[in-house]
Amino acid sequence: MTAADIHAEVLGWVLDEIRRKSLGDEFGGAVAWAPTLVQIPGPGGRPAQAQIPVWHLLLTARNPIPAEGPLHHMGVLGAARPQEKTVRDEVIKGLRLLRELAASKLAPANGHPPAKAGRT
Repeated sequence: MTAADIHAEVLGWVLDEIRRKSLGDEFGGAVAWAPTLVQIPGPGGRPAQAQIPVWHLLLTARNPIPAEGPLHHMGVLGAARPQEKTVRDEVIKGLRLLRELAASKLAPANGHPPAKAGRT
């Protein structure tokens, strides 16, 4: 079995999905892992904790209000080695939420009530 760069593979899926779904909008993406405590069965059936690596996604978008800085969305991609479908689905969801957030920021600037935006 050959070695695989998990980071490069996951980031490749993220950037490819951004390219496919950007529709000319400007987005950025990054992935990183962090150790996360999870609860596992311990001795005698009592709960115990273990650390596992969990991959995270960061998406950024240009803010329509320049003075406020970029918009961002964070998502969890999974443990150890994320699945391609999970990664692509999270990117699609994140891009949708970033677009909704941008629209909600523009509405008051255009004299309209704020649009409902998803949580990012």
